[in-house]
Amino acid sequence: PDGNQILWSTSGGEIVLWDILDSAAHYKFATEAALPAVSHLACSSDGRFAVAVYADDSIRRWDLTSGEFTLLEGARSKVSSLAISASGNRVAVAAGPTAYVWELK
Repeated sequence: PDGNQILWSTSGGEIVLWDILDSAAHYKFATEAALPAVSHLACSSDGRFAVAVYADDSIRRWDLTSGEFTLLEGARSKVSSLAISASGNRVAVAAGPTAYVWELK
């Protein structure tokens, strides 16, 4: 997100914000219940949030400051791609023959 950090996910659905300067995980984002693996992951250009698509096709917007997430609902097919607009105001996924777009507040 800031050039000194890498955002990645584990096979257990956990999202990790890793600092490359000190080789340490600074934050781990997960729920109390186990999550399926992440199939797509994107970070906003300002580093405030990330969006993850999971193997069960659920989509979560993670606030990288608070660790809170919001479910983005509506996609009804297997997600094949994910994008966040440059402004960070929109998230789009392609699922089957349909594109879904969410306006973020």
